[in-house]
Formats: sequence, structure tokens, C-alpha cells
Amino acid sequence: MRNYKSTGATLTQVATAVTASGDPVLNGNLFSVAQHAAAIGDPLSSTTLGVYELPKDAAAVFTLGEEVWFDPAAKTCGEKAAGKHLIGTAFAAAANGSTSVDVRLNGTSTTVAA
Repeated sequence: MRNYKSTGATLTQVATAVTASGDPVLNGNLFSVAQHAAAIGDPLSSTTLGVYELPKDAAAVFTLGEEVWFDPAAKTCGEKAAGKHLIGTAFAAAANGSTSVDVRLNGTSTTVAA
């Protein structure tokens, strides 16, 4: 097929912030996870698919399969609220007080909560 480009699992972009390997990255409505560290202006590869341990709001509680929303201002995952982006589903339960959640990324454009 002549018009096939890729699976879309890896995205190459220019870092708009100092980024560490494993950091959440949001470009418009496309969420991904950084594959390596990058300084502002450096090339950055990130992944749009898979399961990742991501930072979460310590007060948020997730059950297996529950929607996970990303807060671009706090750079944490949490429950649905205005301005947050739907990025995937909880791949395991996460309790109140924990600071991370395992997320299966949607790999599609995000939905922004109103």
C-alpha cells in the first residue's frame, strides 16, 4: 500500500518544554508519553499506545477500566472535570493517597471535558 505511513504508535515532535523520559506529553488533543529526555527545541519521540504508570492526583480513585483524565495544568491524571483530556482507561485500581495510576492509552485524539 503506497500511502501507508506507520502504525501511529510513535510520534516525533519538537519539545515545547523540558521533558524527562516517561513524562506525559499533550500536543493539542494528542496525548503521548516521552520515550527519552529532551530540552526545549530538541527532537522528542513519544508513544501514543500502550500501558504506562502515570502521575495522578493523590485524591483520585480509579477502578479497573475506569476512564482516566489528564489535567494539562497540573500534569497529573484524575477524574473527569472541566478542561481535562480523556487519555485512556485505568489498567489497575489506584487508591486515594497513591500518586500514580497504570493507564492504557487510547491512542486517539483526546476528548476535553466541558
